[in-house]
Amino acid sequence: MSELKKLRERVRLRARADALETQRNRRKKRWEQREEKLKQQVDDMNRRWEKEHAQRIHAEREADRQRHLYQDMTNIAHQLMQQLDELKAAGAGGAA
Repeated sequence: MSELKKLRERVRLRARADALETQRNRRKKRWEQREEKLKQQVDDMNRRWEKEHAQRIHAEREADRQRHLYQDMTNIAHQLMQQLDELKAAGAGGAA
């Protein structure tokens, strides 16, 4: 092969190698962008789950608090009714 043909072949191969390198870099960049987007989506899903979980916990605690409050009010009402019955019985017994 003549020197000119060898030089042309080297230039052609170098151009091809450069084109492949450029293509590889573009693909790598696209892959990194996809990877970053997926990481952001996972982070968003985690944040959303944590927020919803905190809201569920708060709702459960509030429901428990309301239930205990209702039970306390019911107990107090029963005690008051019992005291009222005792007072009526004591009043009726004292009046007789």
